[in-house]
Amino acid sequence: TDEPGYWLFHCHNLYHMKSGMDAQVRYQGFSPKPDLHDVMHKDPHQHEHIYFYGRFELFTNESSLYLKSSTSKWQLDGNARYKFKEKQFSSDLLLHRWLSNYANVFAGAISTDEKFGSLVGLYYLLPFRIDSELTFDTIRKLGVKAGKEFVLTPHVETDLSIVWNKRDAFVPQAELFYRYNWNLKFGLKWELSKIAVGVVAQF
Repeated sequence: TDEPGYWLFHCHNLYHMKSGMDAQVRYQGFSPKPDLHDVMHKDPHQHEHIYFYGRFELFTNESSLYLKSSTSKWQLDGNARYKFKEKQFSSDLLLHRWLSNYANVFAGAISTDEKFGSLVGLYYLLPFRIDSELTFDTIRKLGVKAGKEFVLTPHVETDLSIVWNKRDAFVPQAELFYRYNWNLKFGLKWELSKIAVGVVAQF
């Protein structure tokens, strides 16, 4: 193209964009016209913003709350989880430092089985958008996690993952959801031959 500016290349299906099919191309040396400057000033790509995200899950076997605050380089998140039958509460508070669009290192504190410990780890986004983590903590020792979200239709999505650590061995997980809108989805969660029904709310 011979039209300087900032251009967004994207798929017109929102669930495809969520999967990563979008990118912004900027022409070097381009200066917007005065009447567009105020509008572009509000563009989050032009400034360092703090973003907030939260997720609450309520299933027949457990509930959890996840909160995240992030910039382009730093991310602070916390997670709390309670298992009803086992009457077990666990939580973590982690600080991430993004090294690139694909990798970050993190460290923080964890609590599980009435024990407190520290944790360090590495996150890397593998090809085909597979999330992976390598962790070491003072309670479960070495751990590995990998997972992939599949957006099947605009309303149906699934998530497959596997977790391994020295204490609990392998734990496969699978989720299937019907998404009512961006904020709300309903579905099933499978883990170690146990199936739970629940709802997930994002904010």
